[in-house]
Amino acid sequence: MKCLPFVPVGSIALALSFPIARAQDDAVSEPANPEAQTVSEMPVEGMGEEGGGIESDESLFLQADRNQDGWLSGVEAGLYRAYDADRDGEVTELEFLAGRARDRLSIEEGRIVPEDIERFRSYDSTLSGYLSGTDIAAAGAGYYDTDFDGRVTRGEYFSGRERDRREAAEREARLVEQRRREYDRRRAAGEAVEAPAWGEPLLPRKGFMIGWVMTVDGDPLPDFTIEVVAFDVGTESLVMRTDREPQMIGRFKAKDGYYEVRLPDGSFGFVASVILEGPDGPRKFPLKPEGFNEGHLDYVEIDRSNDGVVKNLIWEYSLEDLP
Repeated sequence: MKCLPFVPVGSIALALSFPIARAQDDAVSEPANPEAQTVSEMPVEGMGEEGGGIESDESLFLQADRNQDGWLSGVEAGLYRAYDADRDGEVTELEFLAGRARDRLSIEEGRIVPEDIERFRSYDSTLSGYLSGTDIAAAGAGYYDTDFDGRVTRGEYFSGRERDRREAAEREARLVEQRRREYDRRRAAGEAVEAPAWGEPLLPRKGFMIGWVMTVDGDPLPDFTIEVVAFDVGTESLVMRTDREPQMIGRFKAKDGYYEVRLPDGSFGFVASVILEGPDGPRKFPLKPEGFNEGHLDYVEIDRSNDGVVKNLIWEYSLEDLP
C-alpha cells in the first residue's frame, strides 16, 4: 500500500510541488462487495461541462475509494487504472485528478469525443482500463492495438476511433466528389445521367423525422409524410407523397445549381427538382435555395404554377451539418 499524506483539494497546487512518500504493505484492501462496483457507478461527469473541475473530480474519487484509504487499487481502480502514471497498480488522488484534467482538456480540444469514453467503458467488461480478448472482438478494435501487445488501451482506442472518423469522412468526400464530377461531365455532354453512374439505384424506403415543418402560403401542414418512392437520376427528381406523420427522406446541401442529398441509409445522390404527389397528381418543381447560413440549406422552396391552389411550399428542418 502507498503511504501518503492527506491532500485537501484546495491545496492541490501546493501539494504538487512536494514529493509523495510511498511504501508497500503486504495487505491489499478490496471493497467489501467488488461485484457492486459497476461501470455505471463510475461516470465521467464534468468532462467539458459547466460544474466540472476539481470539486466534482474529488467527489468522484471519494465515491470510487470504497475503503477510504486514499488511493484506488484492485477493483476500485476499475476504469481509472489508466490514470496510474507510475504503473504501480494504485491510483493516488493526485494521479486521479491529473488524469481527469488530461481527459477534460482532450475533450475540450476535440481529441476525445465523449461518446468514445462511454463506448470504451461499455466494452471494458473487466474494468481493467484496457480491452483484451473478447472485449477487443466485441468492440471490433483489433487494429487499434498499435503496439501488438494484445491489449487496446484507452489512448489506442480513442486514437483508433478518431482515425476511423477521419478516414470515413475522407472516403465520403471522395465519393461525393467523384459523383459530382461524373454528374457535371454527363450534363455538360448532354448525356442522360443514368443510375449506374451513381452506383446502385435506391429502393423505396422511409426515413426518420427531425423537426420538419411544411407550410402552404404561410399555413402549416401538420399531418403529412414524405416517402422516398423513387430516386430517378435521369430526370433529377425525388418523388414525395403527403400523408400523415412527418418522415424524413434525407439531408440536402446546396451545390452549384443542384442539391446533394444523403438518405438515411447513407446513400448519396444529387437532385435539382422534386415531384410532389398531391390530389391533382404528380407535379415536378425546381428547388430554390433560400435562407442560406454559411453554405448549408436552411429550407427549400418548391414553386408551383399559378393555378390558384398552392403557390409555394416551404420545407424547413433542423439537422446537423453535412461534412
